[in-house]
Amino acid sequence: MISRILLLVITVFLTGAAGAQTTTDSVQQVVRQLFKAMYAGDTVLLRSVLAPGVELRTIRVVQGREPEVQVEPVAAWLQAVGAAGVGDLDEQIRGGMVQVDGSLAAAWTPYRFYYKGVFSHCGANAFQLIRTAAGWKIFSITDTRRKDDCK
Repeated sequence: MISRILLLVITVFLTGAAGAQTTTDSVQQVVRQLFKAMYAGDTVLLRSVLAPGVELRTIRVVQGREPEVQVEPVAAWLQAVGAAGVGDLDEQIRGGMVQVDGSLAAAWTPYRFYYKGVFSHCGANAFQLIRTAAGWKIFSITDTRRKDDCK
């Protein structure tokens, strides 16, 4: 009888541990929520994954010139997402990786972006997140954009 109880306790413990979400899973979930919010045009969901003071940047590459960092206004991005119809902003991530050190996480996600079903551009996103009492929040997004060499 004791061995059956012990087996039951071990099974419950292992099942719970197997279903537990890892830190990496938690970070990935926040990034997926951002893309889900964009796809749905849902600024409430989008704001829920962003830290106060979030910064957006794009690495611009113009032929014959040095690459430059362009700061994107967050308010304009939120307005564009809110004005979009469902499915208009479809950023499809292609794999990626996550690194975590305490309360800092970084996620790298190659992507292809479609606007209203038409391919627009591809590139990579570099997210930086902070672990808060409310969970992981994105405080910085930097991306690249190009129309060619999109594997």
